[in-house]
Amino acid sequence: GSDYDLARINLENNTIIFRSFNPADGGDGIALSRDGRYLYLNVSERDEIIIVDTNTLSEVGRVASCDRPRWAIGVTPDNRYLLVGCPGSNSNNVCKYEISYLSPYLTLKNCTPYIDDARYDLAITNDKQYAIVSDSSSDKIHRINIDNMSISSTTSYVNDPRGVCIK
Repeated sequence: GSDYDLARINLENNTIIFRSFNPADGGDGIALSRDGRYLYLNVSERDEIIIVDTNTLSEVGRVASCDRPRWAIGVTPDNRYLLVGCPGSNSNNVCKYEISYLSPYLTLKNCTPYIDDARYDLAITNDKQYAIVSDSSSDKIHRINIDNMSISSTTSYVNDPRGVCIK
């Protein structure tokens, strides 16, 4: 593995605080809690999620994750859940973790049924009801009901969707 730098930048006075850390075998997707307190970093080579305190830029915890979490990661608007895309050979789904401010910080709640490839991106609707997930292997976009983690609809897409955003 190699070291990675995190930087906290104060835009009002242009101060930058760096912190290097080594997440073992590299990091993939990153998400910020809605209150700005924690960063969640997917580490696919170790099937882990690293939790980093944004005030100190220190690692405060590691939680076992689903199989090979990649770039698809997001926090619901109410800061209650972290959603993680897991395209590994043993899972291929999106999993929901309940967020806590006490160790272990994240608790696996449930996952969707099989999705061909949920590695690239996901976005969460402002009403907190759905996650929109790109599925590049099957050229589709899935709408997932966050409450029960079921696929509520699927839209065919043109050639290899890798990103999603919600207006």
